Amino acid sequence: QFVHEEALACELAGYFHLEQGETKKATELFLLALEKYNEWGAFEKCSSLFKFVEGIALYLPMTGGYKISVTLPLTRAELEEHENE
Repeated sequence: QFVHEEALACELAGYFHLEQGETKKATELFLLALEKYNEWGAFEKCSSLFKFVEGIALYLPMTGGYKISVTLPLTRAELEEHENE
């Protein structure tokens, strides 16, 4: 019901944990925010945040983190393409 607020809360919590040096927790929250933004239909925001998360993921192996793999429709055109399949 309040998907946009959930998305924003997860994103902001992700930034908080990132500033605290908790990269793994931050990434988990960013990924949850991506899901919520996608559910809400904020595809450009998904694209922007996904690029940011990819940048974080580059540093995770050095800190004992994990590799992320997410497939979300990132633009309205991609979503329509998926719906037509």
